[in-house]
Amino acid sequence: MSVKVQTRGGGKWKAALAAYCAQNAEVRVGILAGASYSGETSTLPVAAIAAVHEFGAANIPARSFMRSTLQQKREEWISAAAWLLRANPGDVRGMLAMVGETAAKDMQAAIEAGIGPPLKPATVKAKLRRKGGKGRPDLPLVDTGTMQEAISYEVLP
Repeated sequence: MSVKVQTRGGGKWKAALAAYCAQNAEVRVGILAGASYSGETSTLPVAAIAAVHEFGAANIPARSFMRSTLQQKREEWISAAAWLLRANPGDVRGMLAMVGETAAKDMQAAIEAGIGPPLKPATVKAKLRRKGGKGRPDLPLVDTGTMQEAISYEVLP
């Protein structure tokens, strides 16, 4: 997924924006390479499990925590980026880091708030048994917390 910002205005605005674009930096937010469930129930990459939940699979309904958060928060993130660049002219990498951190936290918060559809009763019972009644067994996308904790960002290059 990516967010593209379209500008309108005169040549001065485009010239000022060109200096920022020339830095060719970008921020990536989500489950980054290297995160895995090692030492837990599987050695699968966290990104593989997250993709199944994000888009769904044969017996698993889609529970979008990335796309839905992007859709809900994109205007806030764009406004924050503009504000940060006005406050710190030229600091594109700093702005991208702040927006990336905010986006990652927003995705984590979306999971914590609960994403439908609800879990099947059998899944809730299995989580109750595994966790000994601790936590919120009815909360989709949260079992060990590994996926939620793996949501991060990186600024490139």
